[in-house]
Amino acid sequence: SGQGYNPAWEEKVTSILTAGAVVFIFLLVFIFLFYKYAWADRETRRWGIIVAGILFAVISGKFVLSRLWSGYISEHLIFFFLPSPKVANPIWFILAVLLFLSFLKWRDKLSRFKIKYFLLAILGFFFLFSTVVAGIREGRASIADPMTRTHWEYTGNIGLIENTHDFLRDYIKLQPELAQHAITHPPGYSLLVYYFSKIVGVDFLGISLLIILTAGLSIFPIYYLLKKFFEEETVRKVLQIYIFIPGLVFMSGTSLDAFFLTITWTAFALVFAGWSASWRLALLGGLAAGLALISNFLFLLTAPVWLAMVIYIVSKTAKSGRALVFLRALISALALVMFFVVLWQWADYSIIKN
Repeated sequence: SGQGYNPAWEEKVTSILTAGAVVFIFLLVFIFLFYKYAWADRETRRWGIIVAGILFAVISGKFVLSRLWSGYISEHLIFFFLPSPKVANPIWFILAVLLFLSFLKWRDKLSRFKIKYFLLAILGFFFLFSTVVAGIREGRASIADPMTRTHWEYTGNIGLIENTHDFLRDYIKLQPELAQHAITHPPGYSLLVYYFSKIVGVDFLGISLLIILTAGLSIFPIYYLLKKFFEEETVRKVLQIYIFIPGLVFMSGTSLDAFFLTITWTAFALVFAGWSASWRLALLGGLAAGLALISNFLFLLTAPVWLAMVIYIVSKTAKSGRALVFLRALISALALVMFFVVLWQWADYSIIKN
């Protein structure tokens, strides 16, 4: 039916034991490959440890929260990269392995490409690998499967949207009719799948592929932001690891958070560059932040990152230029506010009431 399914405990135990073995094997392989190909580089090693520590802290925090608050929907990140026990077509699994091994074989040559070709090649590998991994369960059908769950997913709202203006105007009134995941979120994701449906039609496979591609586009802002802190070689190595992060690969084909990831990194990159040297980029960064916030309220949790960027840029700027940094930061803040003021005046949509 494409809707929710609650398996019996006996089925869960089988899946847990199978998945536990897979996770253990995966961790061994990942640690081996990371040690062989990345451990020698000091910066890559340091960031690998930092990211692993943050992931462990987030998993632990969400687990504790799910135990203490009965109303919290348990969402254990460690399970995001567990493969389904239902693998109907081993050809897709073999193809995923071959793609990964091919990447390892050609990664050194790839690293010597000019940057624009390097980034396009990384994007291509990510798109192919994520698409093939999404097809491991039931082939082509499983790539589209998440978007077919219209009771839960944002695709269920496509039929409610006649145009952007009316949907924003009536969004709060439409709450009882929205897909379950949309009820606690602003309208951004719903509008995104609506726009995607205008490109490919109400084709769940096409929408899923566009979402995967959207996730891959995050490599561009990530590259330009990390370049401000690290050497070119280090940044390229980080991206080569990034496109194979299990959570990213598995979530890119199943969740609209792929767009949130990309637009959030875009906002970070634009704002960092803008606050450092350009009011125009600062303006665009504020607008990108607006797009991120109208997609997911979790964007508010990035507030410490914005504060850290201001402090960092001010500390690296001569005293005579610090006033300009604060002015550009103000421009970003005003752009963010004006983004929602325009929506309020144009379509009577209030992010506060939402």
